[in-house]
Amino acid sequence: MRTSFFRQFVSSFLVFLLIVPSAAAFDTFWHSAATSAAAREYGFSADAANVIQFGNFSGPDFFGPLYDSAGGEIFEHWQNTSPMYPTLNKFLGLRSQDYKVRKMAVFMHFDNLNGHLDSNAKFDLLFFRLLYNTQQLLGSLAAQQGIPEGYRKIAILSSLGSSLHMVQDFYSHSDWTHNDFEKMGVPLVQTRWGKMRAPTWFEVRAKLGRPEKWLFQVHSGVYPPKAGASNTHSHMNHDNSQLVYKEDENPGQPKNSQVAYHRAGPFPASADNAKEHQLFAANSAAGASIEWIAMVMADPAAKAAIESARTWDIKKGNPAMLHDLEGALGSTLLLSCALYKWDGFNPPPPRVAECKALLGLAPGQVAAAMTPGQHGIIPDPANEFWGVQIKFRIVDTLATGFGSESGDYLFDFSSLTSHMPQGISY
Repeated sequence: MRTSFFRQFVSSFLVFLLIVPSAAAFDTFWHSAATSAAAREYGFSADAANVIQFGNFSGPDFFGPLYDSAGGEIFEHWQNTSPMYPTLNKFLGLRSQDYKVRKMAVFMHFDNLNGHLDSNAKFDLLFFRLLYNTQQLLGSLAAQQGIPEGYRKIAILSSLGSSLHMVQDFYSHSDWTHNDFEKMGVPLVQTRWGKMRAPTWFEVRAKLGRPEKWLFQVHSGVYPPKAGASNTHSHMNHDNSQLVYKEDENPGQPKNSQVAYHRAGPFPASADNAKEHQLFAANSAAGASIEWIAMVMADPAAKAAIESARTWDIKKGNPAMLHDLEGALGSTLLLSCALYKWDGFNPPPPRVAECKALLGLAPGQVAAAMTPGQHGIIPDPANEFWGVQIKFRIVDTLATGFGSESGDYLFDFSSLTSHMPQGISY
């Protein structure tokens, strides 16, 4: 009975998600690529890297835009009107029936929420507060008593992955890569894999000083979008390799190219070549991810936490947990493909093949795939990786101090003094 109902509900939930517009980050494929580059740089084991990948998606995206845009309003209504709410709440792992905390994930994307992220100093505040929160969370997870070692490692690696998601989104959702940094005296950087990237926020900060004194203003896309505006999330982001989206402000309208808004920077987009522009943003995000891990590990407690999980071999210690990891990663691909977030609405053939392999399952295979728990690819708190996300409130902790449940930023500059890394003043 439980499994049958769960399958039916999830099928309806996915169909609902397909027709509801949502804010998004780099499409999942590009987040995965940037995260993989960082994991390789620091010698994370394959299992550890996969857990980081899962945290990169599950925290900011699943508990953020997917919940807030699709599930949130429905669940808030059902809480008061439906006797099925407790059961649905359990199936989707809504934390202790406290749906409001999930709204904190809206702050994990560097979006210009309500038009209020409007100064370089505010971007700077978000970066440094995220760094502080990440270091504190990792240190606290390592120090907590009574946590099974496997759960501890899942929580540490998932937390690192979630923080990387927000860092990566800065280079996707802002016009950072549209700037001519060479003219400012801050050269482009060649990555280890031979592609050029923009200097990171912190590299420019080290060269040009405090951001409020820079001669240029950074912008990110306004969300929720305003009708008729040209600076919305859809216009400005670099989420997929075609720069093609459905307009957030025009639900149900045809897919539209946003190339016209991306004709600046070292690799300007054109009607016949948008990919290099998007790749420049993705490579910039990858370089920033490598830098971010180093910055997080500058804190001794955070470094010790990461080192405790960096070479994790799940199969050697807990084969059953490996099945849950496979299911958790399957969730990432399933939802991304279903929502055209693996690499846009018209992805290249390799991305199409990856989605077809999952979405084109035979009926018997679909039933097996949707079985909750160890072997299933549908999010379920019985899966240890989803369960840890729920138990430790990872995104809520990372977003501490960013804003309120109303979805608006706080920008508490008075807190900066106690939240700045050693050796960096504000």
